[in-house]
Amino acid sequence: MPFKSESQRRLFWAKVNRGEISKAKAEEWERETPKKKLPERIHKKKASALTKEETIEQIQGKLAKSKREVLLDQIDRAFERGSMR
Repeated sequence: MPFKSESQRRLFWAKVNRGEISKAKAEEWERETPKKKLPERIHKKKASALTKEETIEQIQGKLAKSKREVLLDQIDRAFERGSMR
């Protein structure tokens, strides 16, 4: 299996030096890696952004509770904690 990045290559050789993997395995990976320049790091793909409609739906869902319901929830939590008697 070829290396995908320079950081992966360095990690492999560091593991060889620590005795965690064999030198033969690292050399095998080196042989299978193309001679082209590898990127320093491979980044994970970022999650796609929400569409405008999805964002609006989320905001509307958060605003669905009336102020009265929010206040009643806060009072209930205060009584549960014992801070109001």
